[in-house]
Amino acid sequence: MSAFQVDNDVIRLLAVWAVSDGCKDPTTKEVNAAAKTLWEANDTSLKARYGEGCMGKPPKVTKAQISAAQKCPAVVVIKQGHCLEYQSCEYDEWGKSTARDLVLAAIDNVSHRIDGYDDAPWGNFSLRG
Repeated sequence: MSAFQVDNDVIRLLAVWAVSDGCKDPTTKEVNAAAKTLWEANDTSLKARYGEGCMGKPPKVTKAQISAAQKCPAVVVIKQGHCLEYQSCEYDEWGKSTARDLVLAAIDNVSHRIDGYDDAPWGNFSLRG
């Protein structure tokens, strides 16, 4: 496998959705803590793979960026989550990490916004034609 440093806006996007449960707007403090954890996981993965980590520092997130992230299409959030997961899995502890939990939470939290989700069957589906 290979790994690369994920763009800071990807980190910001996923951090917003990781702490957004749909009931309340996340605070910048919550989002910045999640962003730091996600960035550090990518950094750890790069160090495990190449011996050198990410350039720069964990990104900070503003209220304007939180608002922009909340308007992002669900499919973009999901795909960026899959990207960060792939780019951050090079170290042994990834599978049990808080960062992985945050990525999965972001994907789960945004999945309810996929077109057709609310109209899809819930517990009463049949494969019979």
